Amino acid sequence: SASSSRSRRSKPLSYPTFVIFHGGSWREGLVAWHYADCRHWSTARGCIAISVDYRLRNKDNPNLKVPLTCVRDAKSAIRYLRANATKLRVNPNKIICMGDSAGGQMAAATAVIDTADSSHQDDDVRISCVPNAVILTNPFFRTQEEMPGAHVFCPDELCPPKHLRSNLPPIITFVGTQDRIVSHDSMIDFHSALEKHGNVSELYVGNGGSHGFCNGSRARNKWFYWSVGLEDKFLVANKLLPADPNEKAQIQLPKGVETVGDDDYEAFSTEPTPTNQFGHTIVSSEEPKPRRSRFQVFRDSLKSKAQEMASDVEDSLKEYASGVASDLRKTDVGDTALDALGDVAGEVGKTNPNSRIGKVMQGVQSFLGDGDDDGLEPARRRDYTHSYWENGWRRLGGEAATIPDILCLESSHYGLSIDTAKLTSARFSSLDDDGLSFVDAITSRSRMDGLANTDMVIEVTVDNRTYRAQTAKPVNDQRPKICNGRLWEGARIVQHFELVGIVLKDSEESGSGGDGTLLECNASLYFVAWPEEFAITLALSPPENATWENGASIRIEFGDWSVQQPFAGPWASPKKEEVTLECNAVSASSKLQDTVKINVVNKSKAAGSPPQSFDAVFDPHFSCFKVDIMRPKRDYATRYTDIRDNDVFGVEIENRSEERLYVPILFHLCPAANITGLVPMIYVQEDSEISDSPFVPSAIPIQNSKNWHYPAMGNYVRAYCLLPVEPGARRFEFRVYNGFYGSLCSASHGNLSLVGWPKYGEFTTASRWDQLAVGCFGETFCFDSEMGATTQLITDVRALMVRKGKDGKMWSWTNAGWGGDWLCAYDNKGRKLYVSGMKAAYLSQGPCLTHVDFTGYYGVERKVNLDATVHTSRTNDYARTIQKLRYTFNTTVPFTNAPNAGCCLF
Repeated sequence: SASSSRSRRSKPLSYPTFVIFHGGSWREGLVAWHYADCRHWSTARGCIAISVDYRLRNKDNPNLKVPLTCVRDAKSAIRYLRANATKLRVNPNKIICMGDSAGGQMAAATAVIDTADSSHQDDDVRISCVPNAVILTNPFFRTQEEMPGAHVFCPDELCPPKHLRSNLPPIITFVGTQDRIVSHDSMIDFHSALEKHGNVSELYVGNGGSHGFCNGSRARNKWFYWSVGLEDKFLVANKLLPADPNEKAQIQLPKGVETVGDDDYEAFSTEPTPTNQFGHTIVSSEEPKPRRSRFQVFRDSLKSKAQEMASDVEDSLKEYASGVASDLRKTDVGDTALDALGDVAGEVGKTNPNSRIGKVMQGVQSFLGDGDDDGLEPARRRDYTHSYWENGWRRLGGEAATIPDILCLESSHYGLSIDTAKLTSARFSSLDDDGLSFVDAITSRSRMDGLANTDMVIEVTVDNRTYRAQTAKPVNDQRPKICNGRLWEGARIVQHFELVGIVLKDSEESGSGGDGTLLECNASLYFVAWPEEFAITLALSPPENATWENGASIRIEFGDWSVQQPFAGPWASPKKEEVTLECNAVSASSKLQDTVKINVVNKSKAAGSPPQSFDAVFDPHFSCFKVDIMRPKRDYATRYTDIRDNDVFGVEIENRSEERLYVPILFHLCPAANITGLVPMIYVQEDSEISDSPFVPSAIPIQNSKNWHYPAMGNYVRAYCLLPVEPGARRFEFRVYNGFYGSLCSASHGNLSLVGWPKYGEFTTASRWDQLAVGCFGETFCFDSEMGATTQLITDVRALMVRKGKDGKMWSWTNAGWGGDWLCAYDNKGRKLYVSGMKAAYLSQGPCLTHVDFTGYYGVERKVNLDATVHTSRTNDYARTIQKLRYTFNTTVPFTNAPNAGCCLF
């Protein structure tokens, strides 16, 4: 109850009702495009809101007569609501019809077009189809005369502006000055004609708005919140919605979304006074706002174009600006700070309009200043993963036998830890920590403390005997390294680990006698962790020169998830089979392969016609769609040379569901044009509703994981990402910059796999390795951040743009200034303590400014915490690697230059 007496208000018997028609040229489109409108009007205003599914040419019948059939469907929908108003609790006198683009033509037609042919022959025409108000966003009224040669147009008999009259319901219209499909001049004429007939009309022209600029499917679209606020006031003024004294319907902008200011739009309106059925008189009680002259319209259009040209600087500067914006938006810096940076950039650009820095700042502003830019769509805040070895990778002598090897996989939504010596169980829990950000998660020391013990069963049945996985191949106490683990990929989106030499024994738990018999086989256990789900895969083959005549069966269980698969015999070595258990930690698993279709093509000039295409197949091992881009055609020289070209692959994704999906994709590119300094990026269309709209850099994180050490696989990059796709189809570009971004050498911080180094073998291991490069001429800086391959944190340090000797190639790898370190801790025996629990957060992997954070400890006793931030930047002179280090002492540690004097920092 809202009152102290606890009185309870009775619910109204009927509600104002919104009837919404989506756009799509009467050929395509989805009701989901207007779910945001439905959510707003139902939750903020307590109305009924309906997004109508009507017949479309592409979906229902290629011979469908459009838009006639669509208009008939629209009228039928309103008549149905009025005929069933009591049952549906619809207020038949407060029906608001809304439409976007082609749907706007339909919404207007329900109010304006009254010919007999425009209704279905089975409709009860005694029931009015005229709504009580109409909301139009960039309505498509263009006729064949205006669009000669077009296949789809609005015929004269169904074109609302050609049939205007008095006593029409109030109409509010929105259009943008940069709409290439619906001109704002035509909407000004439409508004003026409505006023001439004495109707109530409001028109709002958004400066710089493109077609569909008010659509709410983009959560950060400032124009959407602006338009629904004006619609609310319009409907209150026309007595179709009650006033809102408690401001419950006040629009709450998402954090960082700027408010549309008075200078951002032009308004044209008349004030209603209710005397007739629609709540207004034929003649307005006040003079309407003066219509802008065509000179004023031209002036504003010219001003907008001039602003656009001012930011359209030379390609290299514009690319630099877009790259800075993209890199910054990949971080967890608040959007408010980014908008502030855009404002500062704008001021600098105005102050120094003709200078190089001024042009750069103009470009930065153009990419940062508009929070609703579809090309700069921010990533979901909670899409990230971390991985680390809890007790470190390398051991002091004597520690290997007593300290467990625990692999930790930590995501934005769950935590999983595996003791590699006890593969019969694990620790796992969902992590509910109020949306901890990527940056905050890396410094959290306690997120994984409360994980629950969870049964894990990896079983193989051969000749009616069942063997259960017990451990990964152990190491002896003499080798100061952990178990045989391999990190294949590990950055922001995905962690991919392999435990080799899995030992399977006949145990009591397996129910086969439990005498400890060992299964002779070759087995590896893989873990692939995404932000919301993970996959466990057992890869198995009979031992060398052996055959399992009766085949085998594999069963994997983890908590409540399970999978079992038999394999018929004979099964002979070296044939390998895999079984994967997919575990979704957030929701029930759904088969994306049934609702998503992906097409990928090579957009290079060398790709030919039809262009080179690549299959996107859902791969359970990687728990995603995998696109194998093998031997892509290129029209430029590759490897260690002056590569100023980049690979561009078109990606079209069709989402057949009715909700927004984040589609997991792995782009496996082999061979790379040059593996050393590449930077993968995702581009999106500037205006997704215009097919030929240009592609611009996005803020969608994409993982830069690569390998050149394993000859059997060649040099390849594995770029993981989660692509946001609304219902319907969306286009992206997957680009790989090989050495230059604009006119300067690009900066790259890659996760480089050591699988295959120094030589691939059954039990070789691979820890985390970070490789920095400027350009594509060789490494410039490397970190062995887990001390897995070496005993120091800094390894290769190489010069940029120099030759290897006076006769050396211009430019290529140079001799390394080998080795370096951060501050080191020693025990009381003078032994250097190795790092443990080392996480890495890849906030930006290039191409302008990289940003990777590391956090961990010295030694398994964790007496000293280490936090580091590493940057390298795009340049044309010499490589810069910026390192910021922070040490936190958890206990008293003496400082000395004599390591053998006791535990110290040196």
